[in-house]
Amino acid sequence: MKRLTSIFLILALLCCLLAVPAMAAVEAASTPMYQWDANAWSQAKSWTDEAWIAYFAKVEKMSLQEDYYGLLDKAMEQWTEEQWELYDHGQEVYWDNYDWDAAWQESQRLQKTLLGFPDPDGINVKLNGAFLTFEDASPALVDGRTMLPFRAILEAMGADVSYDSENRMATAVKGERTLCLTLDSTEMQMEEAGETHVIEMDVAPYLEEKTGRIYVPVRFLADALDYNVYWNDSYELVQLIDSTALADEIDASFTILNRLMASEAERFGKSYRTDLVAEARASLYGDKEPMSASAKAKGRMVSKGFSYAMDYELAVDLGAFRDMAVEIFGQETVAAFEKTWSELSFEMRHDGATGTAYVRSDLLKMTYDWLKGDEWMSTPTGLDQLAPLFLAGDAPTMGGMIAAIGAMDLSYSTTIYEDISRMSQYIALFVGDQAFTEKHDGLNVTYTARNDLAGIFKAIADLEGLDEETAALMAEDMFSVFESGSYELTLTERAGVCIASTFEMELDGAPMVPITIHMEMDSTQSKATYYIGLIGDVIGKFEVEGAATVSEVTAEPVPVPGEEDAVYTQEELEEELWRRWEEQWYPASSAAPALPAAPAA
Repeated sequence: MKRLTSIFLILALLCCLLAVPAMAAVEAASTPMYQWDANAWSQAKSWTDEAWIAYFAKVEKMSLQEDYYGLLDKAMEQWTEEQWELYDHGQEVYWDNYDWDAAWQESQRLQKTLLGFPDPDGINVKLNGAFLTFEDASPALVDGRTMLPFRAILEAMGADVSYDSENRMATAVKGERTLCLTLDSTEMQMEEAGETHVIEMDVAPYLEEKTGRIYVPVRFLADALDYNVYWNDSYELVQLIDSTALADEIDASFTILNRLMASEAERFGKSYRTDLVAEARASLYGDKEPMSASAKAKGRMVSKGFSYAMDYELAVDLGAFRDMAVEIFGQETVAAFEKTWSELSFEMRHDGATGTAYVRSDLLKMTYDWLKGDEWMSTPTGLDQLAPLFLAGDAPTMGGMIAAIGAMDLSYSTTIYEDISRMSQYIALFVGDQAFTEKHDGLNVTYTARNDLAGIFKAIADLEGLDEETAALMAEDMFSVFESGSYELTLTERAGVCIASTFEMELDGAPMVPITIHMEMDSTQSKATYYIGLIGDVIGKFEVEGAATVSEVTAEPVPVPGEEDAVYTQEELEEELWRRWEEQWYPASSAAPALPAAPAA
């Protein structure tokens, strides 16, 4: 019996010894490299390319653990040259065979799941901030257009739908508006108030045979029903927003400002001339007397709605800073600066219909030195999205403007509706109805909104639903910048018209320089003034003050350059600047075309 027992023990020991290499291999393939021992490194020497690819694929998940790379960096300090070569080989194999498309798709799928998308693998649709689900018919992409199930999307938008199978016509009725679409036809009829309009679509509705569902191009339907449509290509997300309903919801918090803006609506269709003057002063405190410099500007602007033509001149006086500037930069450089900035002119135009601004100035030639000096640079402003609010005949409202401005540059967002709603809530904290107190004095009614920094932060914390601990930490960060601050806005109304307004703000506390802002407007005299001051106790101060006088005129602005003028977009100028830089530093590789001939304005 003892002999038999000994034989079993010996066999068990041999099995354990024979199993060691296999155990080591398993350990290396499933263990972070910072835990590898000599056996693990030895096993990795015999790995195939497929084994390295499989291992580093696991590393992507391992690296999610806390301080993975910190531990790896520490282990790398002890690696031998042979171990580094092995690691570099594995990395090279892995990245040479990495499927970037699959990784991107998996990343997007994970992001969609975390963001609550109903279909992480396909196209998703949000209507007024809420995801829509399609039980038996998923959204599709046809010729670059998102196609949605007709009944599902139109009923979600509040329309009554029907289908005439004999004539193959789908009909949607919402309010006084009726939409009629015929399968396989790119024409859509819109009827309202007894009038019929034909809308040409670039994709025709069709019947999906598998599900028996009618698919329609969502953008054309949404536009016809006055919904805004946003497409996020990265997340394959369609966002539909009933901007009218959203604006009405926001307007419930701004009845005071909306009433005052209504009295200004008639002015939008008139032309005005504005004369502006401004002066900026900068001073550094010295042992005996401060060193000061100044800049003065004056300009004229003729405007109508969002279109304007403005010309102004700027003159900079280095004052007591000149000697110090000469010492640092040299006499020639300072003289060149003074020649340019002592009589610097700007011309600005803005076309409200297209939302395009045009600028012509010597500064352009300073930045893009190949220009002659008489060219214009154009850049989009997005204000064309606001113009319809003023041209529709009704007075613009805060809700309409917030909805339009908020959506100007949110195509990247997956929460446009929510972002606009939250923006309106923040604005309401400062100028919403609940922010104002009301005081009557004869024919005048004065509305005053005031708050201090602590009150503003508490309101924000309540809006965000922060718990006490988080709110305390954020307050500590905020008050480390400014120890105190306050603002006050006063609007004076007489017979429904805002006749005067003032705005004051003060911020104080280390390490920031105390800031004071004061603005005042008197409609009875068509004059406005402003003052901005950064007044330090030790280093110096910076102040800006100005005034504007407005008068009605018959002349209308010329919002675009002349047909004979050369106009370049900002993008074209930046591309040419980059091309010239490449040509200077990498002449052999520079093959970009020169700046094209400027088109007419």
